[in-house]
Amino acid sequence: MPRVPRGEGFNALSRELGVRGGTIGLWREQLRAFEDPSNRETPTIATAIRHGSPFVPRGDHRGSPISIGRSPENPARPTPAVPVARCVGVSHLSTIASNTTYTRWTRSACGLMVTAAARSEGGHADHAGSGRLASADITRLGSPHVKYLASCVVFALMAVALLPTIGTAQESGSPMEYGGTIFPMGYPEVTQRDLDLLRNARLGWARVTVPWRSVEASCKGCYDWSDLDRVVAATNGAGVKFLGRIDQQPDWSRLMKVESGPPDSIADYVDFVRAVAERYRAGSPLGTIHAIEVWNEPNLSREWGGAAIDREQASQYMYMLKESYKAIKAVDPSKIVLNAGLSPTGTADGTAQPDDVYLGWLYQSGLRRYSDAVGLHGAGYGSPPEAAPLSNPAFPHPSFYFRRIEQLRAVMEANGDGAKQVWLLEFGWTTDQVNADRAFYAVTPELQAEYVVRGLQYARANWAPWIGVMFVWSLTIDPNWTPASEQYWWSVTNADRTPRPAYDALVRARTSGLLP
Repeated sequence: MPRVPRGEGFNALSRELGVRGGTIGLWREQLRAFEDPSNRETPTIATAIRHGSPFVPRGDHRGSPISIGRSPENPARPTPAVPVARCVGVSHLSTIASNTTYTRWTRSACGLMVTAAARSEGGHADHAGSGRLASADITRLGSPHVKYLASCVVFALMAVALLPTIGTAQESGSPMEYGGTIFPMGYPEVTQRDLDLLRNARLGWARVTVPWRSVEASCKGCYDWSDLDRVVAATNGAGVKFLGRIDQQPDWSRLMKVESGPPDSIADYVDFVRAVAERYRAGSPLGTIHAIEVWNEPNLSREWGGAAIDREQASQYMYMLKESYKAIKAVDPSKIVLNAGLSPTGTADGTAQPDDVYLGWLYQSGLRRYSDAVGLHGAGYGSPPEAAPLSNPAFPHPSFYFRRIEQLRAVMEANGDGAKQVWLLEFGWTTDQVNADRAFYAVTPELQAEYVVRGLQYARANWAPWIGVMFVWSLTIDPNWTPASEQYWWSVTNADRTPRPAYDALVRARTSGLLP
């Protein structure tokens, strides 16, 4: 990484960055990149100066002159090139950078411009509580430069303000809703029964696993939409909203074959989710997918191709989410995009990472900007839903408790994301007495029935207004599962779709008004 010697100011800085002076044009996508706090290719001025070594712009920007756009004073006339040596000094820019929310390298007639994108949603902890330029610091810049710098800042602020809102964030205050996970893809014989089970229990959302490999199986761009068309149409026809969990890569996307793992090129996944979002956009005659969950439980090695789960892997997942989010919103801004639900775990040995730690890493990489609601998983294991974390010595980690969700919510709030809802993409209790490694936290079918209803009641009473949709894991059994599969025992119905006690209890609670 090239270094800028301290004290040489912008002359040395311009030599390192390839700045030649020029004119400004704030293309929307470029401005988003500069303003985006998770974009590692455009570091803040404050960071660059503090460490004395700015990042070299990558891709199309490497070594190229910075010149696009028009003069803020006269849009009809290009701004003349201005030698970088005439720009203000590093020490002054360092002061200004520390008083802005997001300060990014931006192209200008001076070679560098301060873009103070003061956003209401905040930014890095280094800049908390800011979003302004200190007038005293600007005054010290010297009168020949103040007017121009101020106009640059105002111009940039206006440009950012005019950008369309990317997200459709599910804000706290929206009422809690009910849903369940079903498995109709590839199984026409169970599709209608699954949807009937949802409707009879008055659950308004279906969470459906959409295997990427089932649609784009043989090669990139080789789509077979027939089965997904069928499931989307049936779900919409039943009056149920559709959340698609998109994962399970096709073989062609990876050199090393695994059951579940990211493609060798994240762009392949992004292209697929874009195609899904566009085909089933709001108002499509083929039906609508209302929300998309990007992957599943990436804090587990088995879901990420066997890779070690650490901070770097979390940033890789966050890149997948960010690019998917932008692609989906480009074709259907109304679609709700969620991060993958995280597995509740306290394991931190590289095969997994605790959900609270991993969630924090996602926020450090930009989760706040690239999700409309935060997807979480909330298994109750062997404890009742009201039990406080660590209240039972048999379960010595907070992830064993349904109320772990409250600790994850605290992570959201600590990262300034308290206005956004939590969607509980999976919650439930298992009755597994077959698998020895699961039986120690299993409950009886009768307790499962009681706990599912009490869990929903607890959430309504204590998590409003920030709880969004809660999906029972699971409403039905994947036809591929057998009693030897641990997932089999979480379901509230049997393999033949007859009810278990938990399903009957759920129907009674919803129809009686116990769960309004």
